[in-house]
Amino acid sequence: MNGEADYRAANDEERLAVERFKELHPCGDNHALSWTFSDDGAKLLQITCTCGATLHLDEPIFVSIEPPKVLADSPTSIDKAAVLKAMRAREDTLIEAIYESTLVTLDDETLQSIRLNPSTSDMHFGLGLYIRNRFIHSGILGYVSNPDSASGAVLRKLVERVLPEFASLPLFYNRIDFGPVYDAFRYCITVKSRAPVEEVARGYRYLVEANEVSRANPYSIIKDGEYEQWSAWEDRSHELKATFDQAFVQDVWSFNTLTDVLPDSAVEQARSLCQETLNEDNAFIPTEIAYFLDDRSNLPDVALRALSWTVSDIRRARRLPSKVFTKREAALEVAKANGDCLQFMPKYQGDIEVVTEAVTNNASALNYASDRLTNDRELVKLAALHAFYCGVFDEEPLSKYNDDDELMQLAI
Repeated sequence: MNGEADYRAANDEERLAVERFKELHPCGDNHALSWTFSDDGAKLLQITCTCGATLHLDEPIFVSIEPPKVLADSPTSIDKAAVLKAMRAREDTLIEAIYESTLVTLDDETLQSIRLNPSTSDMHFGLGLYIRNRFIHSGILGYVSNPDSASGAVLRKLVERVLPEFASLPLFYNRIDFGPVYDAFRYCITVKSRAPVEEVARGYRYLVEANEVSRANPYSIIKDGEYEQWSAWEDRSHELKATFDQAFVQDVWSFNTLTDVLPDSAVEQARSLCQETLNEDNAFIPTEIAYFLDDRSNLPDVALRALSWTVSDIRRARRLPSKVFTKREAALEVAKANGDCLQFMPKYQGDIEVVTEAVTNNASALNYASDRLTNDRELVKLAALHAFYCGVFDEEPLSKYNDDDELMQLAI
């Protein structure tokens, strides 16, 4: 039997049930609630919101007052599976609306940025925050039960849109969020200017099998006493995904393509460096680093682009041997990409051109310059102009300029 929407809880147990419902489904504060009772009207079985949210009581609550008016043509209970299916369908429709509304507000430059950096995790507090504030928390398109999950789903749809090359390999979208696979993907699309579709396709069977294993898991992560069994089952899925990751990275490396143009010693040294970095830091370094381990005088453009991309992350830069920074051409490229890397290039810390490029990229690079250049006022003024904040002058050797009003004004 169903009660009218204005039924009020009559005892502590009923009030706790209502509070539990509103905690799980905050919309209950604004929407009307209905109540499902047993046939004799003595037990409260279920609470339902007009939006479709429902709370099925595993242990029925006995009603302590006269039950409300019964609607004769109402069902005795609601099919829980049907309700959940309806709620998911409603949420899917709402997410689609949020996605379409977001898409029309994004310019081509933003869409290109998503293509080059498709990590939904990295976008969570950027574009994701914009989506939540404008289209979800505002409620202009409807109530969303989990804003973080909804914005994540919208970001995923945006990633799929800007990377249509993987439409037939959809499980790969879940792998380009962080870690070496994400780095290897970004290397391909940034340095090589191509999406690594063939590399993904060759190992895709591992992702398919991993997905099938997870879908067949008979245990529940939320059921009491089943977590360990669930986790043990999922371990097989994780192993298959790890196998895909290794195969993909190895395919992107393609060390064999370098053996015809570089000495075996340089290729093997690069292979060892790349594999050690992957094993120890879970990070990706491209094969082109081999060009900088050889004594050749000319460096191809692709090698310089690969080096620039590599040192853009200081964690990767720390793994590179000093020989990589020996050639002046390489040093200039590194300084333009990440000024902080001047710390790895003692040979060029007194080179005005290299230091100028480094300081232009990152004012704190001046901390690694020679004493002569840290006393060069024009270079110090350049650092002040490119400082993110005046705190760059807090530490030696630049702290001596803390009382210089002209420099502090430039930094501010």
